[in-house]
Amino acid sequence: MASAIVIKTQGRADVSIALDSFDLYIVSAAGWWSCRNEHLMKNGPGHPLAFVCCAHWGPPNETAPKYIQIVSRAVFDDMVYIWVAGHHMAELVRFLALEGDRKVIWVSWPVPSRSLLTNREWLLNVWYGEQAPRVWREYRAVEQRAARRLTAEYGNNVTLLPAPRNEMDEEGFLDEALAAEDPAT
Repeated sequence: MASAIVIKTQGRADVSIALDSFDLYIVSAAGWWSCRNEHLMKNGPGHPLAFVCCAHWGPPNETAPKYIQIVSRAVFDDMVYIWVAGHHMAELVRFLALEGDRKVIWVSWPVPSRSLLTNREWLLNVWYGEQAPRVWREYRAVEQRAARRLTAEYGNNVTLLPAPRNEMDEEGFLDEALAAEDPAT
């Protein structure tokens, strides 16, 4: 196994973490980034929701970017899988799983606060209006399928820890008492 991982920092000395000194690795908050406006619009190869929508959702409204394409559920699932697999959190999980013999716990939550549903600046609300909860719920389900698929691909060292069902509603949001609204802008 690699003896250390180096974390690059901005304006400070790089930090080296000796991996051999740990018995277990936990990679957390992997689902939090996916709802942010900054990720919907400015995240490298691009968040799938910034480029495509499923045909059964109906087209986004006139405020959405004109380049959003309507695709089948299968194409959407593949795009989400590719995006999740290429995210730095998934790459870290893969690295830890492939480089060592220690267990990796992958936590794909917390998910955003339900208060995002009333945030007029959240892009899914802007683009989909009343359909935004459905869009997020279906995206989150596909995101979780992608994480489960990647977990299986990474091998027996990785365990995907599911979100706590009592705290997360069916639409894929946490109770507002448990999560402050993450700035969506």
